[in-house]
Amino acid sequence: MPMIQLDTPVRALCGIGTKCEKQLILLGIRTWWDLIFYFPYRFDDFSAIIPISALQPGMSATIQGKITLIANRRSPRQRKMLTEALISDASGTVKVVWFNQPFLTKNLAVGDMVSLSGKIHSYLFDLQLVSPQYEKVHAGRESVHTARLVPVYSLTEKITQKQFRTLIKSGLDACMPSITEWLPQEMMVREAFKDIRRALMNIHFPDSQEEWESAKKRFQFEELFFLQLYALQMRRSLQSIRALPLHFFEKETKDFVAGLPFQITEAQRRSAWEILKDCQKSTPMNRLLEGDVGSGKTAVAAIAILNAVKAGCQVAYMAPTEILARQHFQTLFTYLEPQGISVVLIHARAFGGEDFFPLSWACHH
Repeated sequence: MPMIQLDTPVRALCGIGTKCEKQLILLGIRTWWDLIFYFPYRFDDFSAIIPISALQPGMSATIQGKITLIANRRSPRQRKMLTEALISDASGTVKVVWFNQPFLTKNLAVGDMVSLSGKIHSYLFDLQLVSPQYEKVHAGRESVHTARLVPVYSLTEKITQKQFRTLIKSGLDACMPSITEWLPQEMMVREAFKDIRRALMNIHFPDSQEEWESAKKRFQFEELFFLQLYALQMRRSLQSIRALPLHFFEKETKDFVAGLPFQITEAQRRSAWEILKDCQKSTPMNRLLEGDVGSGKTAVAAIAILNAVKAGCQVAYMAPTEILARQHFQTLFTYLEPQGISVVLIHARAFGGEDFFPLSWACHH
C-alpha cells in the first residue's frame, strides 16, 4: 500500500464504502489521523493458546487447529442459520458454532488452519465454541483478532469489532511512513517513552500488558503536554496585544468593601488585589479565579467590576445558564446599585449571536 498522508480522508482506505464511512463519521473519524488515534477502551486476553483437550466450560480461550468439517444448516426450532465446524488439533476435536453468518463457508474451508478465540460453552454434555473470533493461520503473518491481547473499541452497532480492527491494522500499516516523532529526544529519554510509531502499535496491538501501559502513559503525557504548550502559546499571544490600563480607585474600593454585609477573607482580599494589579497593566489579564461554591468568588468579581466601571468602562459578566445568570444578577445588583452602578440582565442574542449566553451588564447610571 502506498504511503498515505494523515489528513487523507478515511474513505481512501481499501474496503471502506459509503455506508462504512458514515458510521465512522458518527465516531468522529474522518481522516486517517482520526482512525489511528481512536484508541481501544479495553483488551480481551486471548494470548494463551490452549490444547483442545484442556478446554473447560466457562473459560475464555484461544485454540488453533485444522478445519475437518464446516457447513450451514437451519436450526429446527427458531429456523436460524447456523454455521457449524469441527476443529481438530493433536489433542482432540471441538465443535464451533456461528449464528447468521452463512458467508463463513465461503471464507473458510476444510483443511484451513485457523485460530479461534472465545468462550467455551457446555451443550448436551459436550463442549463447543460459540461465535468465536477467528482468522486463518499463515506463517509469518501477525494475528489481529486471536491469540493475543485483542483490542475492543467503542463502536456503533453497524461496525463490528473485527471490521474495525482490520481497518486499524490497515491504517497503521499505511500511515507509519508518514509519522515522525514530535516529542524532544531529551524528554523521550527522561520519561523512557517508546518512539511514536512503536507507541501507536502498542496502544492498539500490544504483545503484553506492560507494552500497553507504557504506550498509554506516553499518550496521557502528550495530552497534558500539548495542552500546556497551547496555553503558553495563547499567553504569549495575549502579551503581544495592547490593553487599556485601568486606574485603581483605592478609596472607592475600600468604601465598597467596608459596606459589604460580610467581612471579606484574606484569600478574597489577596485575589482581588492580584486582579486589580493586572488591570493596571497595558497587556490583557489572563487569570483563573478558582474556589468552592460559596467561597466568595462573586464578591471578588464585584471589586474588579467596581474599578472597571469607575474607570469609564462597561463590564459583561457571563454565565453558562439562565438560572446562574439570574443568581449572579441578584447578587451584583445588591452589591453595585448602592455604588451608582447600573446592573441589568440581558441575553447574548440581543447582539445578534446564535448562541444563548445569559449575562449581567454593569455600567454607570
